[in-house]
Amino acid sequence: MDNSGNLKALSEDEASAADVEAIDFEEAIKDSPLAEAGGLDSLFIAAGKTAEADGDAQAVRVFRLLGGVCSFHFKPSDPAEPFGSMFSNGQNRSPIPSDYRNDQASAALTAALKKAKHPGLRARLADTLWLNDKKNRSAAEAAISGYIDCASGLIEGALKPRFGKEAEFPYEGIDLLRRALRIARNISGRGDLPANVVDGAKAMLAATTADLGCWLSTAKLCFQYDIFEPLTIAVAAEQYATTSADKDPTLLQRVWQLAAAGYKEAKDQDNATRCEIEAAEQLVRMARQMNGMASASWLMDAINTFRRIRGTRERRKILEAELRESQKDALDQMGSVSHRVDLTELVEATLSEFEGLSLGIKLGLLADLARSRPMEDLKKEALKISRSSPLSSLFGTTRVDAEGKVIFRSPGGNLDGNEDEQALRHTISRNQGPYRQTMIAGQFEPVRRHIASLYALEERHFMPIVSHSPFVPPENEYIFALGFARMMQGDAVSATHILLPQLENSLRYVLKQVGTDPSMIQSDLIQEDRSISALLSDHRDLLGKLLSEPVIDEIDLIFHDRAGPALRHEMAHGKITTDHCFSYEAKYACWFIYRLTCMRLFEHWNDHIVPAIEREI
Repeated sequence: MDNSGNLKALSEDEASAADVEAIDFEEAIKDSPLAEAGGLDSLFIAAGKTAEADGDAQAVRVFRLLGGVCSFHFKPSDPAEPFGSMFSNGQNRSPIPSDYRNDQASAALTAALKKAKHPGLRARLADTLWLNDKKNRSAAEAAISGYIDCASGLIEGALKPRFGKEAEFPYEGIDLLRRALRIARNISGRGDLPANVVDGAKAMLAATTADLGCWLSTAKLCFQYDIFEPLTIAVAAEQYATTSADKDPTLLQRVWQLAAAGYKEAKDQDNATRCEIEAAEQLVRMARQMNGMASASWLMDAINTFRRIRGTRERRKILEAELRESQKDALDQMGSVSHRVDLTELVEATLSEFEGLSLGIKLGLLADLARSRPMEDLKKEALKISRSSPLSSLFGTTRVDAEGKVIFRSPGGNLDGNEDEQALRHTISRNQGPYRQTMIAGQFEPVRRHIASLYALEERHFMPIVSHSPFVPPENEYIFALGFARMMQGDAVSATHILLPQLENSLRYVLKQVGTDPSMIQSDLIQEDRSISALLSDHRDLLGKLLSEPVIDEIDLIFHDRAGPALRHEMAHGKITTDHCFSYEAKYACWFIYRLTCMRLFEHWNDHIVPAIEREI
């Protein structure tokens, strides 16, 4: 598909409206029970191959068009870009809606929309037309109708979700409703939403009452788009939370927060405050299910939440005393991260290990593809290599950046085999390069593609991880979830620029959880947060106890030490280019931050993380 402009001339390689009118494309998908169009692309591709074998060029063009449109990566939570490419490697990518903006493609899609019967296909065709021409109101209305029909089909059981278990309520229906509501609000402005989308939202809320997570997601949409009065949502949320007191505290916290928001919108501040307190108490409840550093993390979140609520000073004092005890326990507990993970029997990370496992288990194993090696082992390996090539180690080393500026210089070694510390660290960093490249090319990327082929991962799939992790500050949870989603979607540019800047602040957050102030007071009495250089020098021993010494050494080698990639400094100075984002160093750094986020959750993974992730499928 040529996306260089609005082409007027017909292309022999692309389908025309006449082609679409001549081909019965519905025949290729008539037996598919799937609701969303994302599962139809393979059927159209298969039909295209059959047509090609039969020499039917016209049918090939039509099926290529429809297969391309159905191959978009559906991202209903992203208002700016609801569809992205399913595949991108920095130079090539799969289709996106703007590829079909030219006159010929628009006419062909319009013709297909008139003939299409499958609601998911109708929604995808109409949405693509509307995204390419926001004045096309009829396409917007057709998209809304298609999405609502898909959601209704899922509720009634006439259609099936692409992902998830049939016995569970399909979250996919909520995503379809979300997209319909967003389009409806866009074309309605401040006016009333179309009746069909309002009725669809009400039906979805009624259908999700048996699943707290699905009900909450739907209720938040109803609140956001004014489907019900705020007080109605507030009362319903409070009743649901009260009758579900045995559910996951993190889920109940969000329900109480919704109730508080509803009361606040209804100008009932007393009830809003009461619900805010209940939401904060869920964090305390979560803390008491944990121990050590995890407990301290949840208590800090609870105390910070209570600080925003008036009249809770005495409650904060009690929790602060409890926090100090948890922080003491954390120091005793956080000696080492070397332990068996109670998920599955861990062996070499290969694709066969991930077959047949649930998404929650896969995401846990993904975080344990590799482990940081002790510095002593790395030094021994570097010395062995230097001594095996004595002439090369005699000469000093200079590293330059992309502009030719010298960014690192180390002296040469000695004939007695005693290598300079700087030269040794450079050798270690150089040796780590092939190791990281092998890990990314041979383990991470195959696993990422395997998971992406089975699940359309979004931020919500990672929220259970980041919201439980003592490595993630509560105010940054969505940023981490967004970064991990982009990482797993193959969007290396976004993942790199979202995740790498988070490391330094998370290290400070880890120190705060054990009662250590990572700031410093300047001569003018202004408090300033310590940089990563100061953190790794002044607090290295404590960080080593909390995260393990090999982990801190690897953080130094990847992000700080000029002998290595020094990604923190490169990012801070805006020197990480698009190509650099697709390098094994950047990809490894993103995965490493994912591991740092997960590694303190491993012993609780089966009990808390896996069930929460499975609810988001």
